[in-house]
Amino acid sequence: MGKMKFKDGIILLHIHDAYLVVSDKEARKTTPYIREINDTAAMIWQLLEQGYNVEEITDHMMKEYDIEERSRLEEDLRIYIREMKENGYLIEVKNDDL
Repeated sequence: MGKMKFKDGIILLHIHDAYLVVSDKEARKTTPYIREINDTAAMIWQLLEQGYNVEEITDHMMKEYDIEERSRLEEDLRIYIREMKENGYLIEVKNDDL
């Protein structure tokens, strides 16, 4: 899995105790308008925004949550990212597209 970025028009909002992924008018044509995500998913989104790859996010989460089983965490993370790609929120980019 290469570098990921958010599709144009997709933003993460934190309102009170909820994290919401929101699509603007243009992005709404191909992605759900609004989706609530949990704190862990929001952290993953924020790390993706900062340019972290799957391995770096896994490292961060292992430290943050004191997790010892790397392979299971990394697989769960890949599944989550694949789901976000399938829903149109994330796109994989080549280095020259960054």
